[in-house]
Amino acid sequence: MEIYAIKGVATTTKSGSRQQGKASIHQILDEATRSTPDGHKHLIAQGLKPKPPVCLWGLTTEELWPWFQEHKVRASENRVPYSYRGRDHSKAQPVTWPTLLGEVASYPGAPDDTDVGYVDWKRLCLARLHEVYGERLVTVMEHLDEGHGHLHALVANPDASPVKALHPGHGPSDACLALGGTYKDAQQAYIAGLQRFQELFSDLVGRPAGLERTAPDPRRRYSYAEAQVRKQMAEEIAVIDANLAGRAWSLAQEREAFEADFMRRVAEVELREENAMAMAFRETSAKVEAKFARRQKEQDAQAALLETERAALVRDRAVLDAGLSALTEKVRAISAEAKERVAAALAQVDRVMELVERRVDQATLELIRRDLAVDTAKQRGSNLSPVRPR
Repeated sequence: MEIYAIKGVATTTKSGSRQQGKASIHQILDEATRSTPDGHKHLIAQGLKPKPPVCLWGLTTEELWPWFQEHKVRASENRVPYSYRGRDHSKAQPVTWPTLLGEVASYPGAPDDTDVGYVDWKRLCLARLHEVYGERLVTVMEHLDEGHGHLHALVANPDASPVKALHPGHGPSDACLALGGTYKDAQQAYIAGLQRFQELFSDLVGRPAGLERTAPDPRRRYSYAEAQVRKQMAEEIAVIDANLAGRAWSLAQEREAFEADFMRRVAEVELREENAMAMAFRETSAKVEAKFARRQKEQDAQAALLETERAALVRDRAVLDAGLSALTEKVRAISAEAKERVAAALAQVDRVMELVERRVDQATLELIRRDLAVDTAKQRGSNLSPVRPR
């Protein structure tokens, strides 16, 4: 559990150097919503892929940012009383005063809704948050991109006033100082308040979900001297890690620069190849087009010649058709005249034949008569032999 202000607070070391201290509300919202690279850089460092959070209650990731703008406006409207030279005054609420409380509850297992224990644990966490904070609860989000399932809860007063009193450690500590207690008493009150917070969480969530307050490797206790040595070692390790991180960043930058230069060179080679291919294509296209133009010109000439010959043939055919028509008419006239002449000749032949037939019949009768007369005469002369027919 932590409390955060609109403006982050830097810390000063004993040597006087400034270091990153308490994060600002903006940074906390980034981390909770995974909306910017700064909000999930710790996942990238672990080789994990960020995933959008799931809103279990309250404002969604899209609604949180407008809420934050309104929160800053409400905080700027708050006035803080103070006395100066015996007079009461007021000033704007400082942006370094914490106005947001954040809780992170972690489950000893993967964020899997098929796990009945995980689902029951989420239900108990939501019930506890509503019971403890009521209307001050802004949002509850579930993160699914880390090994352990965990919930982020954000709490703020509706008027954007400070939330330090809501913290189970700072609240009792400030109350102890206000009652005249010493700094040591306030520190003890701070520790006791956080212990009560852990006990209450265990009573409302842990035990009902079947979780015990144990650890496989409890934290060891060290003397002051050992703690100072370990702290110095940790600082040295942090410096080494920072140097390694800086070197890794430099190597990453060099790699990106090398890859960019390599891709640029590849693009240049591809561009040259494309230009060469385009030039060859244009030359080939020009040759093909010239050849096609020549063939087209030859075909046009042949077509014109064929059209001239066809026109001549059409004219010759027209003349021939006219001559044939005249010849046909002439033949038809000659044929009709010949038919008439033949018919006349045949009629004349018929008349001649009729005359001939008539003349032949008369001559034959004369001969027959003459023969009969001769025969009669001969019969009359002999009267012995019969008449021989002729």
